[in-house]
Amino acid sequence: MNLYPYDGRPGIAADILAYFKRANNKFVPSREISESLNINSQLVYENVAYLRDCGYQIEAGRNKGYKLVHSPDVVLPLEVAAGLSCRFFACRIFSYETIGSTNKTAHYFAKTGLPEGTLIIANTQSKGRGRLGRKWHSPAGKGLYFSLILRPKLPPDKTPGLSLTAGLAIIRAIYTTLNLKTQMKWPNDILYNRRKLAGILIELAAELDRVEYVVVGIGINVNHIKKDFPRPLHRTATSLKIITKKEVSRISLLQNILVQFEKLYGNFCRHGFKYIASELNQHSAVLGKRVTLSLGKKKITGKVIGFDDNGGLLIKNRSGLKSYTAGEITLR
Repeated sequence: MNLYPYDGRPGIAADILAYFKRANNKFVPSREISESLNINSQLVYENVAYLRDCGYQIEAGRNKGYKLVHSPDVVLPLEVAAGLSCRFFACRIFSYETIGSTNKTAHYFAKTGLPEGTLIIANTQSKGRGRLGRKWHSPAGKGLYFSLILRPKLPPDKTPGLSLTAGLAIIRAIYTTLNLKTQMKWPNDILYNRRKLAGILIELAAELDRVEYVVVGIGINVNHIKKDFPRPLHRTATSLKIITKKEVSRISLLQNILVQFEKLYGNFCRHGFKYIASELNQHSAVLGKRVTLSLGKKKITGKVIGFDDNGGLLIKNRSGLKSYTAGEITLR
């Protein structure tokens, strides 16, 4: 699986990396780093050496200090941790060059007791999954493929809104990073001009009255070009690079998502789905639209009126108004 050489705990190396990035390609004296981070010069030297081992090009100048010249184009834990302003999201980070599924690995880590906020991320997945057992195509170095372990103190029937909460975090992050407006297609897709840009997969372990843990899997098409998608997806999928016609920083987007999601998640746990309902309505791809909801072989057609208190979809038709917590939506 090629786990990157990092113990999963953001620390001194991440702090030094953040310091280099704030310097904007200028030399930073070793003494300045020591005093700012309250560490000795030997620790500075050892952590700079570690950063070099991870693929960072760092220039050293006599009487000048150090300068960051180049960062590797991989989603390293140090990159994620450097300058990240989260309280507990990404408190532990496990990054892989290649993995079967970040969600599957997250389940394993959750069962071993790793804390809420643990992040599992991969440069590519060989068995990436979406809802209903669908494959999530994960070409190397193109997208964001990651999972978070959450441990909400909620009954299982309150968790459907987590997918929408994660979706709103992605929508916020894309807008603040790229000034690009996207939409949420209930229950788990992010769309741009009706084309799929991102997907969310929520899986949980629970008893009757309590949730043990939740795994939130997220896949985002970031720097894909058309040929990166299988032919059947050419008319239904898109990427941020295709939309903006420029390369997008995966690290900046990921950090923004983590910050937005942590804020929304905290309020979701304290106040419930109602906290995000109004904002979500503004970004809904289905609100007020006629849709067909597929539940296995059963199909329900009607108009989407809104969401219930748990994030279920409210559909009105001749049979009346009813809430649904699962199913596949087709826009008519």
